[in-house]
Amino acid sequence: MMTVDQILTDNRKMEQFICDRLRTDRTRIVLADGRRPYGPAWVDLTLFLCDDGDHELVIESNEPDAFGVREVYEHFRRKEMTGWEWERELAAEINRWKIHDLEREVGEMQGEPKRSRSEKFLTAQDIVDYYDGKICLRLAYQIMDECEPVRAGKKRLVTVGSFEEYLRAGQDEKKEQPKEEAPRIQEPITQSAATKGKRPNPDLEFEFFRFQR
Repeated sequence: MMTVDQILTDNRKMEQFICDRLRTDRTRIVLADGRRPYGPAWVDLTLFLCDDGDHELVIESNEPDAFGVREVYEHFRRKEMTGWEWERELAAEINRWKIHDLEREVGEMQGEPKRSRSEKFLTAQDIVDYYDGKICLRLAYQIMDECEPVRAGKKRLVTVGSFEEYLRAGQDEKKEQPKEEAPRIQEPITQSAATKGKRPNPDLEFEFFRFQR
């Protein structure tokens, strides 16, 4: 596990790597495509030069919970990777999945109970994929807050069961909402219908005239 000093040192190196590749004082980069109405996830990089020749990097994003200095560093680093480095990274990812599958098989052979579907975990990106990309990561994190999320390192996760319960609660709430009845239109009362079969009220101040022929 890395110490605080090691983390700060790494962050400083990543910031220096980023600043060396900025051509203007303010740069916007897009780190993830998005769909309407939310649009892509972007990061604004602002570079301040100090009097002693040092620099200060300010990172602003419309998805602050998802993107930070590490994600920006990966963005610039991957743009400079060679084909050999890409092949090596792909091979390492494949090996990690093989190890994961092997650990699962060994656990099953040792009699460890299989984790049910409701106990599996979802990330914010999984929730975005569930909605076919029609929501942004920020909204996905807000949904996770309603599902009692857990922490795994720096990642925020929710179980499949809690997410399904959230969906059921939303459906029940829609069912409980009363349907609005259409306003009734009162038909106008005609004079003949109002006075038919009724004698005039003597209290009303009307005078009736009999016309002579």
